Order: sequence, then structure tokens, then C-alpha cells
Amino acid sequence: MKIAIHKSNDNANGSSGAIYDVFSKARNGVLLLLVTLLLAACSQQGLESGEPIITVYKSPDCGCCVKWVDYLKEHNFSVIAKNVNNTQQIKSDFNVPTKMRTCHTATIGEYVLEGHVPAEAITRLISEKPEIKGLAVPGMPATSPGMGTSSGDDFNVYSFDDKGNYEFYQRG
Repeated sequence: MKIAIHKSNDNANGSSGAIYDVFSKARNGVLLLLVTLLLAACSQQGLESGEPIITVYKSPDCGCCVKWVDYLKEHNFSVIAKNVNNTQQIKSDFNVPTKMRTCHTATIGEYVLEGHVPAEAITRLISEKPEIKGLAVPGMPATSPGMGTSSGDDFNVYSFDDKGNYEFYQRG
């Protein structure tokens, strides 16, 4: 690597402009490296801390999906939202039972989340690690997270398997 040093007149404080230019460029390079490392660390925060990341597959036009993503973030989940044009294909790819299907599908680790699954059910799922495919809240209940009214427990959360079977998991 060559560093070009140009002769210049001394500046007002008596230091050489050429030396100042070399150190200034070096400082800028160090700052750029630090910013790059900081950004890389932030993007890997969920993975390094052991916190699972929820990936949400949603229609670009669905407002309640955005509200559910915001709800998850408010409950300290790391979330990646992906707009897809064919949400039904995503549901088929993840073997979500037809009767459980709703507006958006998400994954967290090896599990699938269908619809407006509450944070408490997700926390229980990743804590207990049951042998199921995932959880669903069918029918988009008005009091489920992200639907616009206050959350309540007047809806059911179901678990389901790869074969299309489902059963009650907990109250919302």
C-alpha cells in the first residue's frame, strides 16, 4: 500500500498539512470499520443472544398483519416481516391445516404461527418445546393481538401437526 504525502505549507498551529491528511484518512478508515462492525453486530443481535427470530409472511396490503408485527416487537420479539403475493402458497409449504388458515403465517425456529397468536402462547411454545408443527388462531378474532380492539382471552389458540390435525392449546 502506498501513501502519497504532498508537501504543503504549515497550517496555523504549526503542524504539517501532509501529516494531518494521512492521520485524518486513517481516522476515517477506523471510524468506517467501527460503524461496519456495529451494524453487523446489531443485525445478528437476535441470533447471538439466543433469542429466536420470528419471520412473518404477509400480504403487502394487510393492515392487521402490520399491527401484529408491531405487537410482537412491543413484546420484545425480534421480527422480520416479508411481503409475499401468494400467502396461500406459504401456508401450503408449511402444512398449515385448511381450517386453521388466516391472514398471515410466521415461523419461529422450527415452529409455524398462523394468524394472531398472542405473545404468551409463543413464549410458552418456545419454552416447553412441544412436539407439534405450530400454533394457530383461526377466524381473526376481534380481540386477538393486532386486530384493533383490546386484547382479551375470549378466543382459542390451537396447536397443529404436519398431518392436518389440530387441538386446543390455550385461551388467548
